[in-house]
Amino acid sequence: MKKATAFLLTLALLATLMSGFAAHAEVASKTLDFPESGFTYEAPGSWKDTIGQIDSYSDRGEFLGYDTGVLLGYVMYRGRTDEEAAQYEAFVQAIAERDEDPTEEEMAVANEYNSRNAQIFEVYGLRDGMTLDDMVSSIMEGKNLFKDTIELGKHGEYTYWLVTYDLDNPFVADLIKDWSKEMVDELRTLEDDAAAHPERVALKDREISFVPPAIGSTIEFETTDLNGNPVSSKELFAQNKVTLVNIWRTWCGPCVAEMPELDALNAEYAPKGAAVVTYCGDANSPELIDKARELTKDYGFNTLVWSESFDAALPWNCTPMTYFVDSEGKVLSYPIKGSDMGSCIANLEAALNGKTPETTIPPRPAADTQETATYLITVVDQNGEAVPGVAVSFCTADNCDFALSDDQGIITYEGAPISYHIDILSVPDGYSFEALDDVYTDTDSSSMTMTITKD
Repeated sequence: MKKATAFLLTLALLATLMSGFAAHAEVASKTLDFPESGFTYEAPGSWKDTIGQIDSYSDRGEFLGYDTGVLLGYVMYRGRTDEEAAQYEAFVQAIAERDEDPTEEEMAVANEYNSRNAQIFEVYGLRDGMTLDDMVSSIMEGKNLFKDTIELGKHGEYTYWLVTYDLDNPFVADLIKDWSKEMVDELRTLEDDAAAHPERVALKDREISFVPPAIGSTIEFETTDLNGNPVSSKELFAQNKVTLVNIWRTWCGPCVAEMPELDALNAEYAPKGAAVVTYCGDANSPELIDKARELTKDYGFNTLVWSESFDAALPWNCTPMTYFVDSEGKVLSYPIKGSDMGSCIANLEAALNGKTPETTIPPRPAADTQETATYLITVVDQNGEAVPGVAVSFCTADNCDFALSDDQGIITYEGAPISYHIDILSVPDGYSFEALDDVYTDTDSSSMTMTITKD
């Protein structure tokens, strides 16, 4: 892939993706589902006639970390018309056809276009004992930017609130100061309509996609190591006072990069009664087991291969992820997400000295890191047809995650607003692909189209 083309992928908002964005009629008169946040929303038919685009909704669930007691889902309004979206498509297409990088002016146009987003409303679920004022104080640093706050009722252990933002608040107004008056007025009308009809929200039991084992619970699993030797967790953990269990995948760059440090940690702490054991979460075939063996051949720690019982005992949703377990198989802390040797050392020291590891408290990110961005990728074949079931990785310097394309070929990934290195991991049978050449997302909410080959 040419450098310029790879770079431009971070800007591209091409035809297939645009058709999904522009067709805001697709979310009108439709039940929007927020399974991890625990509610549905009956979108009104009037949405199909808006000037701007109502084209996405986000089910964030527990967006702050583990067991934080705060749930979030929202619907997004984009301050641009279908015609502006088509013009931008042509703009990006013209740049993509050149064999050179975009200019700073062109980048500024793209960034300005992609920044015109605002929530029409948000729905928060707050666990028993937490008030909306508590949430504002702890999460929003005491800055109450809300206009409407409507209590929706209680479901299970959560009380739900529908909120809208005060567009006249100086902080919020600054974010939309470059929008046209008609767009701001329309957003205001949409907010008022959402607040006037809280009955559109129906509460329900939430689905939880990732639940780490309770601290103090005893876990058990059976698997094998890279040489095919059977491994019982009881025997494995009984050998040391504490075991650091690091979960990784063969394609995860940050995972492989931290292996020398894990090896040094293992050598330093083994005499003290602690050990490092790694688990290759995608080593589920002879080829991948061989690859894992090659990647770890120079290190002294033991590596386990994939097993259903391990995944059930120590679930994971990104790599690297690190657990700490005592000699009886009891989980000592919530897992550490990403590469963080400082926390690993602190947890080992605490466990060895009979103290509580620091990550027994659910991690709550600092205020300046709580924002998220949405990264959209559309996967098509050479004929422009959407391709479902394509796995794409999203990697930072610290960890990697992946997402699959849906029936429309669209991948939606939400994470911290940073630049992610992306690559294609796998495609369905009957398709082939070439590895991407240093493709990165924009820092904030970028969109791109990827083309694979239908054989």
